[in-house]
Amino acid sequence: MNYSTSPERKRRVSCTLDIDWPRSVQSLPRLLISVRNATEALAAVRGGADIIDVKEPSAGSLGMASPEAIAEIVRTVSQVAPNVPCSVALGELLDLNGTKTPCIPVAVRWLKMGLSGCRQHTDWYARWLSARNAMRPHGSWIAVAYVDAEAAYAPPIREVLEAAIETRCAGLLLDTFSKNGGTLLDAVSSHELREITCKARTAGLMIAVAGQLRRCDLPTILAAEPDVIAVRSAVCRDQNRTAVMEESLVREFRAAMVPTASVAAW
Repeated sequence: MNYSTSPERKRRVSCTLDIDWPRSVQSLPRLLISVRNATEALAAVRGGADIIDVKEPSAGSLGMASPEAIAEIVRTVSQVAPNVPCSVALGELLDLNGTKTPCIPVAVRWLKMGLSGCRQHTDWYARWLSARNAMRPHGSWIAVAYVDAEAAYAPPIREVLEAAIETRCAGLLLDTFSKNGGTLLDAVSSHELREITCKARTAGLMIAVAGQLRRCDLPTILAAEPDVIAVRSAVCRDQNRTAVMEESLVREFRAAMVPTASVAAW
């Protein structure tokens, strides 16, 4: 795969990444907070979240919230913080087979679905495109690569990255499928993380990282220069992703992302 960025691709990127990305423009990544209801969304915004992600954490890594919860969260964020974009997790591709296509509010900026179990299906690529087209054919999609691909029985990171490029996704999310204690950095080395980030950005994708990330992981994560750092467990009570998300923890995580020398510039 040639990761060089064509002029056409660069023009597309400049139109798609319309909230101060790519990172050549900004010195720090954006903070994405995953929430399960409107109360958490308001707390996340007050705590300093740059992006609100809607998911139901008890339903898995990318658990989809109810249509009512999605609509309420997006409506609330649009009213109180119109400059804060929303993304929505849609669960796993294979779980969507035969289910009713969810109704996604127009205000949602990005959509994503997981590929767990897809390694055994040679037609996963076609299924993925079909599901995307059924929901929002011209929307901004984020491809999800599980770094614990073996455990998730998901396609390898490189395959997902190539598919993201070929299908003109807005970005790539690196995440963990398992939420039983292991973090992103347990599955990929700092060198691998920087390499993946570089390849994605060269291809015109924004790059987001997630996976049980903690404040102590920030030096390594920031060194890889992702566009987005996505968290939930780190800003929940007792670092339990299914517990209540707290504004104070969002604020503390946000502050930890800013190196001392950069505070004035930020």
